[in-house]
Formats: sequence, C-alpha cells, structure tokens
Amino acid sequence: MLRKSPGGRWKFNFAIVALIAACAIARAAPQKAAKPNTKATSSAAPDVRNPFDRYLAEATARRNEPSLERFARSCGVNVSKVHPGFAERFGERWKLVKTLTRAPKNQETETYNTLELWQAGAHTVTEEWDIEAGDYYRMFACLLGSKITAVESVTWNVPDQDDASEPGWGCEVHWELKAGKFARTSTRFLDLHEQLIAEPRLDEDRKKDLEEQDFDMHTWKDLDYPAALLKEGD
Repeated sequence: MLRKSPGGRWKFNFAIVALIAACAIARAAPQKAAKPNTKATSSAAPDVRNPFDRYLAEATARRNEPSLERFARSCGVNVSKVHPGFAERFGERWKLVKTLTRAPKNQETETYNTLELWQAGAHTVTEEWDIEAGDYYRMFACLLGSKITAVESVTWNVPDQDDASEPGWGCEVHWELKAGKFARTSTRFLDLHEQLIAEPRLDEDRKKDLEEQDFDMHTWKDLDYPAALLKEGD
C-alpha cells in the first residue's frame, strides 16, 4: 500500500517496491509500435524525456497536464478555473511557495517533494511528486471534504539523458473508494509523454506483485500535507 513514512513522505509497501524494481529493470517485449503522438509538444518543456521537468515547465506557465485535467474532472474539479496552491519539501518539512523549483542536484542524501492543490467547494485535487536518488513518482488524490475518494499513482522509469536507446516509461495505477475500501480499477503502462504502451515483459513474481498492490490512506490527515495549503489553494 501507499503509506506515510515517519517524516510524512508517502512510501510504497513491499509489493509496490517490487513493482518499482520491476519497472526499473524490465525491458519491453517485442510489440506493435504505439501510434505516434500527433499533438504538438509544448515549447516550454525543457526535457521531454523527463516528465517531472515537463510538469515544472507547465506548472510555471500555469498550464495543466491532460492527465491532471482528466483525473480532476472525475473528482468534480475544473482545474483550469481554480487558482492552485503550491508547497515543496526538502527533507522532512513542507513549505508553502509561490512557484515550484527544480530538485536539488544531490539526490543521494536529500529528497525533494512538490505539491499542488486545487479546491472547488468541498472538492479537492492534489498532485504530489516525490523525487529521490533519480527516481520519480507522481500521485494524484481526489478528496470530498477531508475524505479521499480516488487516487492515481505513476512510478516513472526515466533513463539517463545520455542514453538515447532507452525510451523510458511509467506504471500507472488507479484506485477508487468502494464499500469503505480502495479498489484498484486500472493498471496501465505509459511512455514519457503519457501515451499508452503495451505492458513490458514481467515474470510471474512481478505480475503477482503488481496484482497485490493496494492503497490504504483515507483522509487528508493521512496524506500529511500542510493544512495551510487548503486555504492557499482556495
């Protein structure tokens, strides 16, 4: 399950750790090539191979990712009509900020998180990025009041910029609250432009890890986000 560490950062349990390892080392099986993305790439994106850099560029320009808009619509929030609030964390403490910044260069000893929040009445959508030692994770959360109703996470496999032979991809999992528990409703694989791709080759153990992952946070308090951001994002 996704859970909070003592310092507050959301973490993966054993099953998701195994999935991260699978994402980091798996190689895509021979497959039919995905249809090219015919949409123009934003000129603001400094590095299209890194989804976090692209997100920062879009957030700075006050443009929203299509994946965020899709998720937010399902939560009853039109993010294009809501002024967001921002926070970032180096280490253990969140700090409210006006704009987001790049992650520190030394990722071996320091973690970096960004958080963006949109509110529309009782409905709230959050987007958190967690960067550590060159690994990238993104999580959307949908809340009604203080109650989490849906979550979508992506574990990104971002290759070194010098390695043009490795395309990179992400593992996306969506959960929804049903009968008091979170049920996984979809698992998809994406390229770094968030276009759908075929599932990489996974052995039986990795497939089992993927099937057994879950999510178990239920309230705003469980997310351990800064309370003041709710007002900032209003």
